[in-house]
Amino acid sequence: MEITEIEDRITEIINHDNKDQFIYDFLGVYDFPKATITKLRKGTNNLSKKPDEIFLKNRLYFKKVSGNLMQNFVDIKEKVDQLGSKPRYIIVTDFKNILAEDIKTHDTLDIEFKMLPQKFEFFLAWNGVEKADFDKENPADIRAAERFAKLYDVVIKDNPNATRHGLNLFLIRVLFCLFAEDTGIFKKNLFTNKLKTLTKLDGSDVDDFIRKLFEILDIKKEDRPESTPGWLEDFPYVD
Repeated sequence: MEITEIEDRITEIINHDNKDQFIYDFLGVYDFPKATITKLRKGTNNLSKKPDEIFLKNRLYFKKVSGNLMQNFVDIKEKVDQLGSKPRYIIVTDFKNILAEDIKTHDTLDIEFKMLPQKFEFFLAWNGVEKADFDKENPADIRAAERFAKLYDVVIKDNPNATRHGLNLFLIRVLFCLFAEDTGIFKKNLFTNKLKTLTKLDGSDVDDFIRKLFEILDIKKEDRPESTPGWLEDFPYVD
């Protein structure tokens, strides 16, 4: 499963009404055999016999709670510290917030439950990807590259008569604008917000939007025509 697919799948999972299935669906996003998850559902490989707890040897100690989240986490942590064979992760959640710890690295996670998709890389050790590995190749960069590749495929599919040079130029310009937002060349979210509010939902006028934008980026503020639309005046001159 690609990085973008992991994030998108977790987004679907956290929005499911049946939270009893959360942990099984969540594990299914990572490299767990289906047979292992099926056994967990049946309880045959769950080493914890307590309600609302799942202990999968070497992999996970999970508990869903309705009371004090931190106290429950501390209780589980103390229990895990006494184990000879420790799970890789502890996860405790009330489905409003989630606490987790990577027992090997001692990294911790303390976030709102809805933020879990954005922190999917915390659990990549289940896929054999250690923190040292993805520090070298940032998952956020991989995710961005994959999403841009998907955008490229969609643009080509929807514009069969366009030249490859024209499509490449369009996408390079879009990539520059996103880079400009990220690095402070543009004000934060300036390009994204203008694109969302000033173009049609079907994207039919995005090319014209991009063309006008790049025409104005090439003109110094003091040299721009008086007729320049206000939304374009918000963008700086880019040498």
